[in-house]
Amino acid sequence: MAIPIVPIAPSQPYNLHIDFDGIATYNVLEYARAASGNGWTLSKAIQTAGHSTDPQHDKYALSPIASGEQRLVLVSANMSSVTGAAPVSMATHFNQSGAPVHSDKASGEDSGALVTLTIRTIFEGK
Repeated sequence: MAIPIVPIAPSQPYNLHIDFDGIATYNVLEYARAASGNGWTLSKAIQTAGHSTDPQHDKYALSPIASGEQRLVLVSANMSSVTGAAPVSMATHFNQSGAPVHSDKASGEDSGALVTLTIRTIFEGK
């Protein structure tokens, strides 16, 4: 599946909110285009040890993007269900200036082993 490219207003912060149906440990990483223009390089580890049961909300402020710049935001979670042998899912919701700009969802089935879910989104300042 192709990674969605989502235009956002340049030079303005945007936010990520993650919802989980199940128990998750997760990472949120932000990548910038490599100087060569080919591939991506890690620019910021936003969250490297998130847990869906932490008292903090799974909400993050992301760095503004310059006009014409692209950023890849990767959310990866190892998940299990509370009861076992049940579906698990993760949804990402991106907002800018209080308005939704993109949402995505990944799901799987807990069959006794951890389920790894990943959502990737490219944002472009336009």
